[in-house]
Amino acid sequence: MTELSYGHDQIQRIKTAVLVNVYNEVDEIIERSLVAGNPDIALKFGEDLIATGHLRGIQLMKLFYELDLVWDKFETDDTIEDAVFKMTGASSRKFEEYKNIYKFILKDRPELVDKPIKGLVGILVAAREGEFDEEDWEDLAKAPDIDAMFDVRRRVRGIQTSGSNRLILTWDRDGLVHCRRGDGEKKHCGYLTRADDDADITAAISRILESAGVVKL
Repeated sequence: MTELSYGHDQIQRIKTAVLVNVYNEVDEIIERSLVAGNPDIALKFGEDLIATGHLRGIQLMKLFYELDLVWDKFETDDTIEDAVFKMTGASSRKFEEYKNIYKFILKDRPELVDKPIKGLVGILVAAREGEFDEEDWEDLAKAPDIDAMFDVRRRVRGIQTSGSNRLILTWDRDGLVHCRRGDGEKKHCGYLTRADDDADITAAISRILESAGVVKL
């Protein structure tokens, strides 16, 4: 339930004095449990730690979202991604995902605020692309764990019928990228070169296609 870490997140150094205080608090809680002969005191402390960590993660999502909305009002040459990394150590990937979880999920679906952050990350693409209908959102709200959330995602993203609301991206032989929702109208949305004489460009395009789920025609 706690905040997620990403591979490019910067390590945040913890001062020794802070660590000592944190450990002392744990020792005191254990002592209180022993004196009372009741482990529930320590377990309740653990429950509070997990809840606090989760809420801090949700708070960070809203912070990134709101900061992104007003970034152009600040006099700085830094992009918001660079500034966030410098000050918080959060990678650009974490910034983007956390901001978008609030934007595409929690802002309009506060009933999902208690869901594990890993689960919210897992349903983000489908939420961003508008693939969930009202029944799907209700099932997500009822989901008791991450696996149940992913079951809803698999159910929705696996539908291939004409009534599917899935956003499909294709890349044709001329390098044109198109999108369509279900069996709807095909729309031009970009271009990627089909040149294959540069290994780096080819690898980069392959990564883009794989991460976005683009169908190569």
